[in-house]
Amino acid sequence: MKKLSIDLKNDYAATVAGGDFVAEFIKIDFAQFDLTNSESRLYSMADDHFRQLFDQADIINLVVPMRYSMIKLIEIDTIGFERYGQDFLTWEAGQQLPEELGKFHYRFHLLGKSFDGKKIKMQFWAAPEALVDRLIEFSGLTDRRKLALGSEAMGLYLAIDKATESQGFNAAIILESDGASAVISHDGDFVGGKFILDSDGGLGDELMYYIFGASSETLRPQVLLGGDLSNRSRLGDFKWGDTLNLELLPISPNPEFFIAAYGLNLID
Repeated sequence: MKKLSIDLKNDYAATVAGGDFVAEFIKIDFAQFDLTNSESRLYSMADDHFRQLFDQADIINLVVPMRYSMIKLIEIDTIGFERYGQDFLTWEAGQQLPEELGKFHYRFHLLGKSFDGKKIKMQFWAAPEALVDRLIEFSGLTDRRKLALGSEAMGLYLAIDKATESQGFNAAIILESDGASAVISHDGDFVGGKFILDSDGGLGDELMYYIFGASSETLRPQVLLGGDLSNRSRLGDFKWGDTLNLELLPISPNPEFFIAAYGLNLID
């Protein structure tokens, strides 16, 4: 199956071709993304090669940014899920997002079973329906049969899990011009994720408190830094974590831009 993953940021798209495509990483720069401009399309901004990949792809993973999302680790009753399947997940989503909150796109990503097998661990994410529809529209995707929505959090989790071989206390931090997305894992288990807005210049401290708050302060995190690293100064005096290398993306000259899209390409 030919897969193309697209991670939309404020002023660029990080795209990764995988599956039956030859692995390839393409960064597409554009003027600041405007959710209110219904005329702009990534498809028309890109070159002929990208459009060819886009048209030939069997599945297009569209990364839903964490800045617009609710991310949550949920444990689903195994018996209920095996007996009722999607109906059980629809019911569970209603518990997380009552109707009065509005309409949302949401997904459950399977993580694995609990130690005793009685629960199934899932990453649940949700984002406002109107906003996600605008992201889809901006991508230029008209055939929704190709569409697979995936959370940036899941992509980052899969990337750090592969980079660390499911060992240690780890975090992925994706830097943007006004904040950062952060995902935490521990020995291969997804712990949590959130977008932290840099409202007062204290982003580095807020990230440190969030990451260390998920585990013992005696565990020093391994950190996979990505996104636009020209904003690395926002981390301040970054001495509380060990930076992971990026050998998981050896064929890209700037792999930090592609971590979330790369991670989603690991999903079968």
